[in-house]
Amino acid sequence: GELGPQTRVIATGGLAQSVVPFIRETIDEVDMLLTLRGLRLIWELNQE
Repeated sequence: GELGPQTRVIATGGLAQSVVPFIRETIDEVDMLLTLRGLRLIWELNQE
């Protein structure tokens, strides 16, 4: 792929668990809160 063979694929969001069984060979990890944690981190950085 464009990003190389060591690229990790993370399924995120509320529907991730529903999709992963159909594409298991493509997904390395499921993190349903990744986006929300990222938004919180951005918010915290902007509070300083």
